[in-house]
Amino acid sequence: MLAHARASYFCCCWRLLLLLVVVVVVVVVVVVVCAQSGAALAPTHAGSSAHSPAHPPTLTPLYTRQVYGYRTKLTPHHDKPDPVTGAVGNIGFQRLGSRGMNLVDVEYCAIATPEVCVGV
Repeated sequence: MLAHARASYFCCCWRLLLLLVVVVVVVVVVVVVCAQSGAALAPTHAGSSAHSPAHPPTLTPLYTRQVYGYRTKLTPHHDKPDPVTGAVGNIGFQRLGSRGMNLVDVEYCAIATPEVCVGV
């Protein structure tokens, strides 16, 4: 019985070793073929010269000459509406560094366009 168990164990080890050799050979072949064809094995990172459909070229950002009055979208916040009257309450911007509803009333926003400032 012990001889049969040893034979089975060694047979299993040989199969695993053969499988490992086959996997290594396949990986080596893939690496050699990719190296010869110039194909990339890993995804390219931003800033590299290789482009693919998954990694389109990065465009140069456009800048505005206006320092103030260029924003066409602002995200004001408001207090929770009153459940009885439905009134919204204070509307404004969150205080720097606050995660809650610590609102700051703003009369004028310097970076917003004049049309957006009318609503502020």
